[in-house]
Amino acid sequence: MVNKILIIEDEKNISNSLKLILENEGFIVTIKELGTEGLACYSQHDLMILDLMLPDIDGIEVLKQIRKINLQYPILIVSAKTKEDDLVNGLSLGADDYITKPFSINELLMRIKRALQRQQLYEHKTNHTASQMKSYSFGKNTIDFVNLKASTEQGERDLTSQEVQLLLVLFKNEGKIISRTSLMEEIWGHSRDIESRTIDNFIVRFRKYFEPDPKNPKHILTKRGQGYLFLN
Repeated sequence: MVNKILIIEDEKNISNSLKLILENEGFIVTIKELGTEGLACYSQHDLMILDLMLPDIDGIEVLKQIRKINLQYPILIVSAKTKEDDLVNGLSLGADDYITKPFSINELLMRIKRALQRQQLYEHKTNHTASQMKSYSFGKNTIDFVNLKASTEQGERDLTSQEVQLLLVLFKNEGKIISRTSLMEEIWGHSRDIESRTIDNFIVRFRKYFEPDPKNPKHILTKRGQGYLFLN
């Protein structure tokens, strides 16, 4: 199957160069300069390459709107924004990956291929998990693997694909300490300079979702210098 890639980028020299490179790799490529245009047609493509600084709505808003509808669609942010907070924010909101400009073409191709592979693997894992157990409960929380939702004391929440994958890893390793590096490799397939901050951000959010007292967690514990421990 030939994968279709959508590029949302207003700098024509960048988008046209990417289009040429990706088409040479066998992809079918569409370019849109506006975030609103990308939102109108993203579902016709297998993966999105998204710039954060766009003329109409910014890339973060595009990401947010897609994640309200589709939690699994692969989105790769390519941006000149290099601040750690921008990177962490993008990943936390559901981007599958984040690469800063200027970037290596070989690295970008690797990230694209890995994102598509992770999507296939995620669908396989989710289908397998759903066939084994449609839900998982701990404390007063229930995770719905079929519909990617969580029922908590605060109400029902939609979960992103990264959140579900991270929860699956924690549940699978119940009672075992798992390192931040292992969590990063399990979910994103490669290490990052900010790996601790990225995982920590997810964990903080999980505690707000699932813990009666996030400052004194009972289920998702930090083991200083080692990683995290999940207890049902």
